Amino acid sequence: MVELHYDAFISYRRSDGAKVALWARRQLETYRVPRSLRSGFGRKLRIYLDTAYESGTSDFYEQNIKPALLASRFLLIVATPGAVRRVGGAEDWIEREVKDFMAGPNGNNVIAIRGAGDFDAPLPADLQRRFPNIEILDLRGAGRMWFLQPARAARLSSEKLKLVAPLLGIPPQEMPRLRQEEEVRQQTRLGAAAGAVLGVLVAVSGLSVFALHSRNQAIRAAEDSMFAAGGMASLAESLNAQDPKATARTRHLIINRGCDLVDKFRRGSISEPHIADIVMCHRERALEHERLHENATAQKLFVEAIELAHARYRQLGRMDAAVGLLEARQAYAEYFLRQGDAAGAKSEYQRILNDAQQFQREHEYWGLKGLKQSEDEAQRQISAIQSK
Repeated sequence: MVELHYDAFISYRRSDGAKVALWARRQLETYRVPRSLRSGFGRKLRIYLDTAYESGTSDFYEQNIKPALLASRFLLIVATPGAVRRVGGAEDWIEREVKDFMAGPNGNNVIAIRGAGDFDAPLPADLQRRFPNIEILDLRGAGRMWFLQPARAARLSSEKLKLVAPLLGIPPQEMPRLRQEEEVRQQTRLGAAAGAVLGVLVAVSGLSVFALHSRNQAIRAAEDSMFAAGGMASLAESLNAQDPKATARTRHLIINRGCDLVDKFRRGSISEPHIADIVMCHRERALEHERLHENATAQKLFVEAIELAHARYRQLGRMDAAVGLLEARQAYAEYFLRQGDAAGAKSEYQRILNDAQQFQREHEYWGLKGLKQSEDEAQRQISAIQSK
């Protein structure tokens, strides 16, 4: 009998399902049941999600993917337009995973997740025929800052609980308690977000007072920062609107305003912004230039983020700088993959592997799990690229 190492295996098409797949894994692995239920259902969920196998060979599938698939209790399939058909006769990995999972001991434990497209659109791997009564969960819109729009957050939270319950074996009669706890957590998230915006405004106001006693350049920088922070607050408030189409646009504007604020602080403040904010701004701006096919500018921003994080780590030797450097390199490696540059991606993942190992040696007393995860992920990506 196959030993079960995972509660769920997430199958998805990397081209348009990666964002929802990553969100689902993060939400499931970090979920904690209410205190009153922890004695029976308090364990952490173990979720398998591979980020590179579509570029691998059949040997890579047999040696890495299939064993994890058969060692999982549930198969979660992210349904997107790109997952329904393969262009140019390419092999359908999702179809292969469904067939292999159905042949295993838990073949009926299949859940469909609508990640993009119309909710009633066809499911991949002929799932409607294979499972006429299959449950379809709606996780469209999942991603960063998902909790800032109340209507979307309520839907995603409810659908998430529908995933949590079968994976943890929680009976239907306990669902009201789960939902009540999730509502409290959602209110806490919104309160924390509002507090963060208020904190930025208060901090900028304080800097403005200080700048009145400094040179004119510092005064202008603080005033510009105040304006950017005010714009962030106004836009954050607009997230309460019930227009889903406006959410992505609003998020983009908030990020731009926030990054403008970070830039002003870098030029006119007596203290440096957090390296995580600097890396995030460079990454978001690089992605925007990439979408506009301005690849030279995008690469320049990716490289600059890496250099700034590296310099901060050399200067301070702190873990936040180490994590920022790994995140910057990860974004650059993913850029190479999207551009079809396997050599560039492999080179950057090798640097991630080397840096993660170095940071683990230098900060061994921290016992940080994230460094080992970065190392393992880099090794998987290198193996996938080499197997092509």
